Amino acid sequence: MSAQRETAALAGLALAVVVAPALMPDYGLVLGFGLFIAAGLALSWNLVGGITGQFALGHALYVGVGAYVVALGTTLAQPLPLAVAVALAMVVSATLAAASAAAFLRMRAAYFSVATMGLALAAMAWVVTSPALGATAGITLPGDLPVDDRRLFWAAGGLALLTLALTAWIVRTPYGLSLMAVRDDEQAAAECGVNPLLLKCSAMALSGALAGGFGALIALQKQMVEPMSAFSMGWTINMIMMCVIGGLGSVWGPLLGAVLVYGTQQALDELAVWNLLVTALVLIAVIRLAPGGLVELGPRLLARLRRRAPRPASTAAASSAPSPSTSPTQPQGQP
Repeated sequence: MSAQRETAALAGLALAVVVAPALMPDYGLVLGFGLFIAAGLALSWNLVGGITGQFALGHALYVGVGAYVVALGTTLAQPLPLAVAVALAMVVSATLAAASAAAFLRMRAAYFSVATMGLALAAMAWVVTSPALGATAGITLPGDLPVDDRRLFWAAGGLALLTLALTAWIVRTPYGLSLMAVRDDEQAAAECGVNPLLLKCSAMALSGALAGGFGALIALQKQMVEPMSAFSMGWTINMIMMCVIGGLGSVWGPLLGAVLVYGTQQALDELAVWNLLVTALVLIAVIRLAPGGLVELGPRLLARLRRRAPRPASTAAASSAPSPSTSPTQPQGQP
């Protein structure tokens, strides 16, 4: 998609986010909030797992950290303003993500993935055994916070659009090209003067900050945090599924994957077994039939239809007519 079309699409989505609350019921705002959270988290993971090529399994850590930072900031004797608490959650998550990247990114392939997952599980275990953080009971946020479904809808939609716009901008910059070069061949990129470790750390920090911001919004919407849900591996699994189904490493793929997966989950919400089964079947079908994800499925279908479309009779006749520069074949031995 060209830059002009992407800008127009982003502007249209921004307008829809602004106008939608006036046209939607309260339950629609809740569903929209959930969709924005799902899409935003998938887009944030895509910065690391798709564009940079680092298959991280620990992004639930940043969601949980963001949620707990906001919970602690709003329950102090002198509570922090909400905007400051959310910003602090993003800074803390980014710092933790950069530190974990510096520690783990020298590991290769599955070792890096397992290390990030282990860190997330260790953080959950620490919170569960920490009385200062509420242990298994968690922390309940004050009931007088200036938040409602409409404001949360706008906040989540704005952050999701920011993540989408940031992704679209990054892939067109030298920074994004360097990230993709490291993903494709780290040694060759390093020989060209690129610092792979610095690039990976910066991408992880950015991704962690965005995931922490979404975690903060989740805490504000639920009005409480507890470790088993805040640090659940389900967050990471959903991020990866949405990216793979939509198109790993693409700009719009995670958004398409989020719409399909989240929509399926909500449609089959009362049928937990069918929910998982249908989602798994969709994932298998996409991997088998469209390895590039939904973002590549449309162009492939259009190209196939164009090849099968019958040509006009005049075009077919013109293509079958002999060229003027060629002469008829003459029998051998005749002048």
